[in-house]
Amino acid sequence: MPTRELTQGQRCYFRDQLREGRAVALKDAEDFHPIVTALERLGSVLHPKGRGLGDYKEGLLKIAQKGSSAPVDGDDRNLVMPLATLYTSVQNGRNDALHQGAYARHLTRHCIELAIFIEDGLMAEMDRVSDFMVRDPSVAELWQPLAFARQKMLSNSFSFLPIRVDTEWMFLSDYQVARYLSQAADRSVIRTRIDEAYEHCPGILKVANCVPGDRLVADVLRDFDGDPVLVVRGEELLGIATPFDFL
Repeated sequence: MPTRELTQGQRCYFRDQLREGRAVALKDAEDFHPIVTALERLGSVLHPKGRGLGDYKEGLLKIAQKGSSAPVDGDDRNLVMPLATLYTSVQNGRNDALHQGAYARHLTRHCIELAIFIEDGLMAEMDRVSDFMVRDPSVAELWQPLAFARQKMLSNSFSFLPIRVDTEWMFLSDYQVARYLSQAADRSVIRTRIDEAYEHCPGILKVANCVPGDRLVADVLRDFDGDPVLVVRGEELLGIATPFDFL
């Protein structure tokens, strides 16, 4: 069955779909459905006449094998399940009616592993920071209380929230929020607005490293200081990227 070639936009789109599916699976160890749905959608683009994971196997494995992390020989078997075996496990699990308990957790783990390989293959030929950034990132606003920023961080496992201060993008970090709260006389300071906290303690915000979307990932990582980078176009915020996104 001939395989359609994906555009760069399609590669990024399906990579993001698989990422989102993995995020759901990490929150619920038995919820593999978003990953399987993303795989089926990707497969249907590659093989419009296909009718399920069985028909999509050749095209999806072809993508996975393009990634540098894909198992290449028998020596990997002790560390990583072969792609074909992993795919068959996901395919069989998808078709099985029993999706509870240990069985569902086992299937979810295999879905996550397969998704990672396919994501790697989708991005194999991309090297610009805009290809890997998380689009439309959550931001904080100066008028919001620290309690709201803290809740957003904890709910989404964010370590940094971009925030606009005049004409400059800055970061509010979980470390600085925790430090600010720990040094306060009582916990009620958490209701303080971010701009008021910044006025009393300028160190609570840090100037963000902003880069254009066409910057090479290798160049960005070479100058990395450990904080995320913001991807901008002029004053417009396009996305955010961390070392985790470049893995």
